[in-house]
Amino acid sequence: MEETSLSKYQTKSQIEELLNKKGTVVGSILLLCGSSIGVGILPLPILTGTAGSLPTLLIFALCCIYMTLTALLILEASLLVKDASFISISRKFLNRYGRIAVIISFLFLFYSLTTAYLAKGGELTNQVIGGI
Repeated sequence: MEETSLSKYQTKSQIEELLNKKGTVVGSILLLCGSSIGVGILPLPILTGTAGSLPTLLIFALCCIYMTLTALLILEASLLVKDASFISISRKFLNRYGRIAVIISFLFLFYSLTTAYLAKGGELTNQVIGGI
């Protein structure tokens, strides 16, 4: 095994044990739920309260259907690619401009998430520190 930065802190058998460790269904569900619920979900009740319950329920149902269908499409594409990631899927099914669009979309997504978390985190930190 090649010398890695992990081998400075752990033995070779510990690294192999970590790499061969299998996840659980509950752990996978919790990981999915934790990554799905983000900063954007927090203000939804306040923002949709003015529209009323029925329009809000309709919009949420349409969003749920859309997310389910896109998840199934991504699942189908990932089953056709050996090492499935969005970049490898785009390499197999899209041309050069499609791959560039996927990369730019992910960079924009990560930038937006970082900005949202920093903005809200800064606000919460200011409230906590201001109260000391």
